[in-house]
Amino acid sequence: MLAFRYQYAEQIIKNAKTLAKTLDKGGLNVIGREKGYTESHQVLLDVKGFGGGYEAEKTLTEANIVSNKVSLPWDSRAEEHGGSAFVTGLRLGTPEATRRGMKEKEMVQIGNFICRILVDKEDPNAARKEVSNFMKKYQKARYCFD
Repeated sequence: MLAFRYQYAEQIIKNAKTLAKTLDKGGLNVIGREKGYTESHQVLLDVKGFGGGYEAEKTLTEANIVSNKVSLPWDSRAEEHGGSAFVTGLRLGTPEATRRGMKEKEMVQIGNFICRILVDKEDPNAARKEVSNFMKKYQKARYCFD
């Protein structure tokens, strides 16, 4: 990390911004659009219109895309729903993709996968093979010494 920290950190943020822009253009509600989307490694989405965070995470997992459901400040409290909160957020991070050597071009591809699955309602099982084939090119860590 000492040898690559500045390049790695800079690329992580570039990747997160590119991913966020791609998702926004593809029809997803990206949090922070008015502030340039993000200044960190993560992108937050409000996926209320796509079944909520639990459902979006599950659907993307079926396609071999890792994400995390996350509560957003405006999410309903659990007690308002008989014990289960309605989580509308989804969090995507770019550190692992960046560590594997992915840059902006690949973030556009990943964003397009996500939009096809969530927005266009493509079968995640059908997309899984395409996602796996895409990942075959990125099995080696780039921000490290061999």
